[in-house]
This record gives sequence, C-alpha cells and structure tokens, in this order.
Amino acid sequence: MLVDGLRANLHVPPHINTGWSPTLSGSTQLDHAPKVNSKDKQIRWATSTAASVVRQANILGPLSAEISCLPGNAHGDPHQKHIILEDLSATTKVPSVLGTNSTCFSVLFDMERVRVPYITDEDGQAVWMCMPAGGYLRIASIKVQGKRSQPAVAALRPFAEAHS
Repeated sequence: MLVDGLRANLHVPPHINTGWSPTLSGSTQLDHAPKVNSKDKQIRWATSTAASVVRQANILGPLSAEISCLPGNAHGDPHQKHIILEDLSATTKVPSVLGTNSTCFSVLFDMERVRVPYITDEDGQAVWMCMPAGGYLRIASIKVQGKRSQPAVAALRPFAEAHS
C-alpha cells in the first residue's frame, strides 16, 4: 500500500488547480494566530471552571499567577512572587476533604487582588480549590519564584492566612 501510494505520487502536492483559494474579505494575505504571551497563561480566578483551567494548562503549558502575602500573615514576606502551577487535575465531584477548615492566599489578576481559598488534600501535599465558575481544581506542585518546584502545601505556606 505504501509503495503504491509513492508510485502514484500521492505525497507530492498537486500541480494543477484544485479549485481552492483563500477568500478573505478584501485581504490578500492570510492572518496568523496571535502570539501567546504570559498574560494568556494566567488563570482567570473569578470566571474559570476547573476543567477549563486544566484545558488551558494542557494547551499553553504551566499556568502562572502573581501571589502576595495577605495582611496579618505571620510568615511575613511583603513582596509579590510569581508562581507556576504544576500537575493540575479537575473533577466535578466534591472531594472528600471538603468541609475541613480552609486557608486562603491572595493573587493579583488584572491589577485586582483576589482571595483564593484552598483545602489540603488527604496526602498532605496537594491542595483543592473550589472554582467559582464550577468544579474542583487539584494542584499537586507549585514553583515559587526563585525556588524549585515543591508540593503545593509547602509552596503556599508562606502566603497562607487561616480562613474557616
């Protein structure tokens, strides 16, 4: 079958007009897709579902956020840090750990501070977040600016504030 296809020159583009040509309204040049920038890799905390966040990560690569210390944090790092969220998964089922006390961290998105509550997973390493638009997002590891990748709970500890 492969030899027959090669002999029939099926691998060579046609040298005759096949009838297709780009028809753009008044434009003679094809447009290219816009370049992906760092803003495209940020989670839209208020409007994203857990499934859309995982899909966004699968398409664009690791997602990021600007995280900052909340007022009253005893670990006191007043600076904002860039974080990269790694090993994401989503579910629509309620995780068994929900109902326990949650913790919050604060992210900066579109010049607006958003408080994001999370709950530690049963393994004590990953965190669960209930996304406002639907679903539950599990983050297993996070890379904080200037540090190596670490379990999500350990990475968020310096930025955490108790929330019940």
